[in-house]
Amino acid sequence: MKKLLLICYFLIASMAIPSLATANEHAVGGAIGLTKGAGFTYRNINFETGIGYQLTGLPVIRPNEGFVTFGVSALYVLNRGEYGLAYFSLGAGAVRAWNNCEDNEYCEEENMSGFAFGPGIGLEFRFWKNFGISWELPLAVVVQNNKFEGIYPVPNSSLVYFW
Repeated sequence: MKKLLLICYFLIASMAIPSLATANEHAVGGAIGLTKGAGFTYRNINFETGIGYQLTGLPVIRPNEGFVTFGVSALYVLNRGEYGLAYFSLGAGAVRAWNNCEDNEYCEEENMSGFAFGPGIGLEFRFWKNFGISWELPLAVVVQNNKFEGIYPVPNSSLVYFW
């Protein structure tokens, strides 16, 4: 598990570091959603091409239990206005949770993994000087424990500080 987390962090850094040197818009904050993941988020958009990406993740790990979430989205800006933007997204989010119950006799061991992916349309509203809140409605294909669970239109949301 540690090796998988290290690989994920390396991939995130390798995508984010080169974009810091360009004139793109960057944003950091929090996000939650089926196709966005849950936790801390980093977003980068190049307004010249209209193309961007968003990375989200949160590890919560204890000795015998925990969960890890991760999400990645490709973004395409449809329109940029003075107080917001409209965009198309294609995202995937994953979660892995476990409970090994080594110290508790009343506990039931659990292992769960799931992911969701799909396209969506989003709106971001910008307020104050450098803050934005976005709502996105994807059509998410959901798989849990390697079993198809359905297709759901469950909203994603982000609150970010951008520069």
